[in-house]
Amino acid sequence: MRSVTTPFRCGAGGRWTSMSDDARYFASTTLLDICRYAISVYDRQTGTSTQLPAFSSGASATLSPDSRYVAYNACAGFNNGFLVHADFVFDRQTGQATQLPGSNSLYVFSTDDRYLLAFGVELGLFTATYDQQARVDAQLTLGADAETITSALRRGLLRVLSAGGTQPSSDIERFVDMLVIVAPIAATIIAMVTLTLNLWLAGKVTQTSGRLNRPWPELRSTALPPMALVALLVAVGLSFVGGVLAILAQIVTTALMIAFALVGFAVLHTLTLSLSSRAFWLAGAYTVVAVFGWPIVAMVALGIADALFGFRQRYLQGRPPPLPAS
Repeated sequence: MRSVTTPFRCGAGGRWTSMSDDARYFASTTLLDICRYAISVYDRQTGTSTQLPAFSSGASATLSPDSRYVAYNACAGFNNGFLVHADFVFDRQTGQATQLPGSNSLYVFSTDDRYLLAFGVELGLFTATYDQQARVDAQLTLGADAETITSALRRGLLRVLSAGGTQPSSDIERFVDMLVIVAPIAATIIAMVTLTLNLWLAGKVTQTSGRLNRPWPELRSTALPPMALVALLVAVGLSFVGGVLAILAQIVTTALMIAFALVGFAVLHTLTLSLSSRAFWLAGAYTVVAVFGWPIVAMVALGIADALFGFRQRYLQGRPPPLPAS
């Protein structure tokens, strides 16, 4: 490992991702190329930054509570010409990196550093609980039925949130019960928002590079197929039947509601075309949703209402045609 004295900031293209419990150490990642991030640990007391001899494939690295371990996801090799990613834990004390089973994106250490809970947003479920002391994967497969899945999630979360294997308090148990309920929904929201932003950014990069072979779409005219509303109603109904089907239906419901929320923003962009203070209202709407979260329900309702009543079509039909270009 290499230590250098640096000011308290990330490198170019970098970001702070986690800190130790005593707030002395901070982990950061710095983009090196299109698929590699350098991982560094900054010591606020000594003013030194230590770059680890390991590279992450994502802009996230999780520091354990006592700062000894760093969890991250990285390329583990190739399979039939495709990159294979895996979870790793780097021990700053021994300088060794241990590859874990599975590939995830978010990590949480227990307070005693023994257990690592790995969270993958692809399926909206926690996928692994790794016991560092025993060097085994304690719970890789969640199960095939709803009761087994929720029980496995609950056990893994309780193991991580209970210090030193002590009996968890009633407050922790209630908190874990809430997390088990919202985990699939929260993961779906994160996945939908992240994929949408990545798609928009990829389109902008392609357009800027001159490789976009079609005109940039008018995003405020974005609409979902008519059957999307039917699918939403069916998914909402199936969310109450119980079992794995209900879990999958909740994920589909959340994904479709986020899609309708995006349509709602498109409707808002259209209905504010004639306002002189349009930028203020749009900025305010985005800020309120980003800060508080729950107002996105209004965007969902606006998107569904537009699908039913055609607000944008009526508004555009009532506007005068644009003046001819001189």
